[in-house]
Amino acid sequence: MCRPGRSLPSCNHMKARCYPLFSALLFLTMANLLLAAAPALMPLSEIRPGMKGFGLTVWEGTKVERFDASIVSVVRNHEPGRNLILARVSGGPIEKAGVVAGMSGSPVYINDKVIGAVSLAWPFQKEALAGITPIEEMVAMFSLPTSKALDRGKHGNQPLFPGEKGGSSRTTSLPAGLAPIRTPIIFSGISQATLTRLQGRYEEMGFVPLQSGGKTSTIDESGADVVPGSAIGVVLASGEASVSAVGTVTYRDGDRILAFGHPFLNLGASSLPLAPAVVHTVMPSLLVSFKIASCGPSVGEMVYDMPPGIYGRLGPIGGQIPFTVEIGQKNGGRSKIHNFGISRVGALSPLLFVTIVDSLVNQVGRLMGEQSFVTKLTITATGQQPLCIDNVFSTKDDHLGIILEAFNPLIQLLNNRFERVEVSDVKLRIDVEDRQREARVESLQVEKLEFERGEEVEVAAVLKPFAGPREVVRLRFTVPNDAAIGSAQLHVSDGAAARNRSQQRNPARYNPTSLESQLTLWREERRNNEIVLQLLLPRDGVTVSGTDLPRLPGSAMAAIAASGLSGFKKLQSEVEVRTSTSFVIQGGEMLEIRIKERKEP
Repeated sequence: MCRPGRSLPSCNHMKARCYPLFSALLFLTMANLLLAAAPALMPLSEIRPGMKGFGLTVWEGTKVERFDASIVSVVRNHEPGRNLILARVSGGPIEKAGVVAGMSGSPVYINDKVIGAVSLAWPFQKEALAGITPIEEMVAMFSLPTSKALDRGKHGNQPLFPGEKGGSSRTTSLPAGLAPIRTPIIFSGISQATLTRLQGRYEEMGFVPLQSGGKTSTIDESGADVVPGSAIGVVLASGEASVSAVGTVTYRDGDRILAFGHPFLNLGASSLPLAPAVVHTVMPSLLVSFKIASCGPSVGEMVYDMPPGIYGRLGPIGGQIPFTVEIGQKNGGRSKIHNFGISRVGALSPLLFVTIVDSLVNQVGRLMGEQSFVTKLTITATGQQPLCIDNVFSTKDDHLGIILEAFNPLIQLLNNRFERVEVSDVKLRIDVEDRQREARVESLQVEKLEFERGEEVEVAAVLKPFAGPREVVRLRFTVPNDAAIGSAQLHVSDGAAARNRSQQRNPARYNPTSLESQLTLWREERRNNEIVLQLLLPRDGVTVSGTDLPRLPGSAMAAIAASGLSGFKKLQSEVEVRTSTSFVIQGGEMLEIRIKERKEP
């Protein structure tokens, strides 16, 4: 027997008797190691038609269950440099539901060796015939650089496999009829009305949008539940609402995992949170059968999204963009603040922002009818001054278009053609009111139509609000001392019309050549609630195809005019005055005025 004071090494033969706790811990440690141990692989060269095997997936809860698989054929080079295994699958819910959305990544084994992941299927098929991505092509992703070798935050759309375009549709390069199994995208805390309105946009990206419950607490936060065949979610949004795309784990080697067997969005190098999922049930459907699931806490990150599948690591959690939405109360009460995290998922990110805001607006407003929105969007990006955009919107129809317009600066910033932008924070303040705040420019009033150089002019713009009495807005400007003598145009209109006139006269200004010039253009953009006065004055010179040629002699101008060059027009300068109102301005009016020499005192 062991005696008090004896050291552990001197009684190794009595460990089980004297140290039952140690033995139990040792058993659990070995069990966890075996759980994460990578199974043996079967190369494609050894696979033959008629071979029998099994697959692993979750039909309910977190229990990994078997289904049967029978190899039909091996299709080589079905895409450039890529192969495909065809197999009939059966057993469990497959008998009624066929190949199910959410099975993507389910590993298939022959002789206890993994051959690949269930990933492809045909629509409306009468038997469950699946395409399997060979495991060799998936494991090849392990050779890609990770950690410090990869600046993931700035490479969210970078394709690393030849011939693939980052952010492209997952089905564009596949043979007709054969497509990646659709991925369930699970929404929690999002209204059904919002999902109904945006369903088509998600389906276009290859998803099956579904409502489900929020984050489940029945999953181990250590990542021990992440095993081949278990359900795994790519977390797209988190916080008071959550959005996750759910598939199946194919392979695990230590803290490295492979899943899906096809691209998620083909983002290339990425950093998105990964979370294990609980499957509530399988819903058979004539169109697309699918799993209904909920994700648990994040346990790692997706580091690559490639044609053979997704590659993730357990441990560090993928980053997200903090998103704060403040909704103002209609009756002057206290506003409410909502906090979220939005993953950097290329073209999908703007849609996630819009989805969340549309759902929040539905809670305090309504889908149709007279409504007004006052918004303030603040975007913070690394290395840039915050971009703040204030605007006012009004509608008597669906407000979804307004939300899309409010987020247009963010969409353009994420998709700008100059440089990759690292958005680090987004804030939106929005006040919703159940009335239509629109006013039309009805007429203009001035004391006279002839003005001297240097003279101060007042213009009274008469506004006719929707269902309200007329109002007068007074705008003042000074005629430039160097204004050309002769006729000029005086416009008073909404901001959109003013922008169109400016763009026609100075197209080069609206063709930015750098991110900074693009940001300046957004900061100076006219707002919907501004009434804009523009005095358009002739200048000496011409513009040809967007190039200004000022101070040309009369003979040169005549020669250019006779040459037939396209885009030829006389130069004009402008005086612009903007005034904010409490309405969304619509329409405009124009007056012809005349500029004359100033009289000497």
